[in-house]
Amino acid sequence: MSEMSDRHAAMRADIKLVLLTDPAPAGLVYVDLEGINPRILAHAEDKATFSAYAERFLAILQALYGEFRADRTQSLRGMKFQYDTAAFSEEQRAAARPALYARLAEAGCSDDEIEQLIELR
Repeated sequence: MSEMSDRHAAMRADIKLVLLTDPAPAGLVYVDLEGINPRILAHAEDKATFSAYAERFLAILQALYGEFRADRTQSLRGMKFQYDTAAFSEEQRAAARPALYARLAEAGCSDDEIEQLIELR
């Protein structure tokens, strides 16, 4: 695998962890990181719920990757995908929280920052 495809695979796995650990699954979620601004579409009860969902998602992604959009050498081509979060099993959700915690720790987040990010809602 090339360095770029390794990065894409890691980002895709991290995004899945973020979705698996959300306290209120949004059903179908569409993520598009290809353009200038990240786009997230999710089924949500209301605007406030969606805003909280998107804020948490982007905060964790930024904690893991920083301002990854500022680096024009890192192409995000092919980073469009969707998940049905309602289809995730309880076992997947249970395993995701410690995995996300470990990824955030690897990225240099403190225990307090990690708890705040994971519980952000």
